[in-house]
Amino acid sequence: MAKAARATISDVAKAAKTGKTSISRYLNGEKHLLSDDLLSRIEKAIAELDYRPA
Repeated sequence: MAKAARATISDVAKAAKTGKTSISRYLNGEKHLLSDDLLSRIEKAIAELDYRPA
């Protein structure tokens, strides 16, 4: 049985309609650099994709 592919930062960025840099900033605790709208889009994408950092 094949394993489902894990979500990547690129997948999260695409789902949140932003760049990988913004996802990296979010994951590294630099949330103060991101708008509230972008934060909510990133959080939604992470939840929907069940993203977990490797």
